Amino acid sequence: MYVNSTTVQSASVLSRLGTVANARQNAAAAGFTPAKAAEPTEEPAQSTSAKSETAELLQKLNDYIEKGPIVAMREKILESMGISEDDLKAMSPEKQKAVEAEIAQRIKEMLLEQQEMARGQQGVTQKASMYSALSGLTG
Repeated sequence: MYVNSTTVQSASVLSRLGTVANARQNAAAAGFTPAKAAEPTEEPAQSTSAKSETAELLQKLNDYIEKGPIVAMREKILESMGISEDDLKAMSPEKQKAVEAEIAQRIKEMLLEQQEMARGQQGVTQKASMYSALSGLTG
């Protein structure tokens, strides 16, 4: 049998790979985990800025979801009136009732607008479906 230097080198590499594999198996059996590569401790400013902006937007979205749409509408209405919750609490009971009535009326109007828009969109979709069906009959 003829053995050249390439065959000897290949056998040597395979032997070393086997040794490394065995060492990893033994370490895993003993409860050791491979060390992770060191993570950079300092990130570029742009990346950190983007992450903080994303975190801020996610927090705003979570706050909105937790509040619900009516509370969000109420806050927008109060803001448009130039009144804070603290200002509202500081008002006399009669003035509070008047402001609350105004807020309720505006929320009702906003909800009716949304409902009408949804109906309009539904009507557009129905008309498009009918047009599609009719054009299929004539085509």
